[in-house]
Amino acid sequence: MIRVAICDDEAWYREELRKYCEKYFEEAHLEYQLKEFASGEKMQEELIRSKGQGVCLTDILLLDIEMEAVDGIQLKDAMQKDRSEIRILFITSHEEAITEAFGSHVFGFLKKPVEYLSFERKMNRIVEDIKYYEKFVVVKNALGVRKIYLNQIQYIQAHEKFSQMFLEKEQSPVFSEYSFSFWKKELESEGFSQCHRSYLVNFYHIKAIKEDILLKDGAKVPISRRMQKMCKEQYKEYLWDRAK
Repeated sequence: MIRVAICDDEAWYREELRKYCEKYFEEAHLEYQLKEFASGEKMQEELIRSKGQGVCLTDILLLDIEMEAVDGIQLKDAMQKDRSEIRILFITSHEEAITEAFGSHVFGFLKKPVEYLSFERKMNRIVEDIKYYEKFVVVKNALGVRKIYLNQIQYIQAHEKFSQMFLEKEQSPVFSEYSFSFWKKELESEGFSQCHRSYLVNFYHIKAIKEDILLKDGAKVPISRRMQKMCKEQYKEYLWDRAK
């Protein structure tokens, strides 16, 4: 079940997007649930409610950038702060707002009036991403075998001939009998990049790259001078690819 929310203060555009969603999911033979919000304030209330319940109630948010009181940029910033898993597809009448709207949650932009073929292409990419985060790896160690989803992994650190995985919301790393080089080969095509001789970072969890790599939960991962330029370019490509 894919949960979709439409947030736009203009009823005509909400109706158009609702019809597009109905057409898209019926043709794709995917189960979905649809909610509509007539203001940024109402959507913000939904985000607060979902945070209080400790779950994400929306997978895809079709979000108008320009709204009164609480606009799309403010909602996007709030989601980044709370590390929400919602994927945002911005709807805008003003292309100059796009630069400010970029972020790790943003999967693209559609200009009003929205053309269905453009909508379909963007939705295909988002649905692919949802399916991607169902991917997992199997980690073996002395404690047994554990299934770990890729989006749980913040970074991997070399540990002698082996490695250890640092997971979101877990204090202790998970030891792996596989080497750092094994995970580098396995995961570099899945949104991970080597940022240091001993570290492999997941772009999904990055907030900013400066002297160190700052993750969304406040943790820091070292980045070497030699790999800094390459890692920044790869991260930029990662964000741009998601927003195409």
